[in-house]
Amino acid sequence: MNELIVTIIAAVLGSSALHLIVQAIIDKRKEERQRPVALEEGMKLLLQDRIRMIALAALDRGETTTAERKYISEAYDVYHQLPKANGEMSRLINDYNALPIDYFKEAG
Repeated sequence: MNELIVTIIAAVLGSSALHLIVQAIIDKRKEERQRPVALEEGMKLLLQDRIRMIALAALDRGETTTAERKYISEAYDVYHQLPKANGEMSRLINDYNALPIDYFKEAG
């Protein structure tokens, strides 16, 4: 009789422990999957902000520099490699790319 009680208690505790372990593994994997998404979204927003700031300043001046053009080109390429970069900045970039380049002026 005692063996039966011990077996039942061990089975109940074992199934609860197994459930907790499985749930901890599931939670950990879910957290690991969410982290890269947050990093990618943060990077996308930072690139958008930086590109927008440089492009709008150049549009206000009516010209751009070689250094700005190089940075915008590289940053925009990286931006488009990120998920959900849906081209909302395309018009700004098209306007920016139409600017003349002052080859003798340093980026401001």
